[in-house]
Amino acid sequence: MKEGSLDRLFWWQDSGGISPERHAAQVMVMGGWNDIAEARRRFGPDIFAKVLRNPPRGLFDLRSWTFWHKKTGMVPVPPLPKQPAAWPPLCGSGLQPSGARLRPCFNFGSTQI
Repeated sequence: MKEGSLDRLFWWQDSGGISPERHAAQVMVMGGWNDIAEARRRFGPDIFAKVLRNPPRGLFDLRSWTFWHKKTGMVPVPPLPKQPAAWPPLCGSGLQPSGARLRPCFNFGSTQI
């Protein structure tokens, strides 16, 4: 894909070491039609189904997940994969009154911050 497109889809990291599957997954969620066409030309038409068989957790939203399953003929559409646990862990989860905000919890030895 064009460098500008890569930079736009992977603004937080260097796009040089990104696998075709991760690249295609990002296109499936955030890319436009030109990005999709380019990914298909570059990685082949089966790349999208390959991504859906082993999706990166937490990337897909319900709309993209459903669209791409139907687009690739992978129906019925399974539930979205569960997102990984929050990092850092949240202190006081389940112990605070409703409406209270959880805060990140860091443990350094025996000291909790």
